[in-house]
Order: sequence, then structure tokens, then C-alpha cells
Amino acid sequence: MTGSDLFACEGTSSGEHVDGEWRAGVTHAGRWCDVFEVRDFKIQRCFIYLDPDYAGLDTDRYPWLSVGGRDASRPLG
Repeated sequence: MTGSDLFACEGTSSGEHVDGEWRAGVTHAGRWCDVFEVRDFKIQRCFIYLDPDYAGLDTDRYPWLSVGGRDASRPLG
């Protein structure tokens, strides 16, 4: 770390949920980002950003996941 007490880490995950399997790059879910604030070589705060909708089925709040009848469990693009 140089110049700031904040840094971010990005990563990917995979696993199995009651609604099905997920794998970053294969399904909609699986990517995350953590942001750390460090002071005196100790983590003071950690912010965790991830999409908790592992199955990609939350189409009520995110209707673009199923536009045109597409399978919401598959990644966009």
C-alpha cells in the first residue's frame, strides 16, 4: 500500500445453492469486491460488495435479467 489507507480486492467464487450452482464467468453471480481501510497495519473497516442473488432469479427487482424471456440464471452478454 502506498499513498492511501484504502485498498480493494476483487475475486470470484463458485458453489452450490438450493436454487442451483453458480460460478463466476459462467453464471450471473460469483464476483465480489472487498474494500479495506487500514490504519497502523490493522484493518479498521471492511466493506463487502457482492450480489446475493446467486441464482439470478430476483427478476422482480432486476427485470433486465429476464428481458425477452431470457434465462435469468445465465450471465448477460
